[in-house]
Amino acid sequence: MINKIVSGVLILFIVLVFYGALKQVKKIDPKIKRLECQKQTTTFERLNIQNPASDAIVAFKNNNYILNTTIDYSTYMESHLKDVLTTSKADIIFNESAKRFVSADKTEDDKVLIDYYIYENDKKDPSKKGKKSKLYSGYIKLDFNYKNKIVYQIQTDYKDIDAKDLDQRIDCALQSFTSIN
Repeated sequence: MINKIVSGVLILFIVLVFYGALKQVKKIDPKIKRLECQKQTTTFERLNIQNPASDAIVAFKNNNYILNTTIDYSTYMESHLKDVLTTSKADIIFNESAKRFVSADKTEDDKVLIDYYIYENDKKDPSKKGKKSKLYSGYIKLDFNYKNKIVYQIQTDYKDIDAKDLDQRIDCALQSFTSIN
């Protein structure tokens, strides 16, 4: 009887170890750059494996997404973006990049909600510590939500002070999202 209990506990332990190992394998390490475009600037990504992105990717490729854009202009230094980038212009830049990834136009009930956040690096912010925090002009962060759950997040720096490279960074973020398997 004791042998059966010990055997059962041992089998359960082995199953849990293998399950944990498999879950670790499926995680995306935010420091690893999966795509060449991610190596151009500092880029972090997070995949929520509890909420698979595959259905969200299909919905996005079918042009079923809603964009929620926010721009955080610098406050301590004079903003370079305020005069050149509005939320409507940012939406146009995003939608132009998205066209390269949309392969169909099928209306679906479930849409991908994309929280699109643009941050202008405020180099005169007194809370900034060190020179590294002043090297980039800003970053974009995209949160891909599907069925009220975050499935994927990516943050990538842009270098141009007037965000002229924003389309390239959005393109990289969308390439990163749609390349998840």
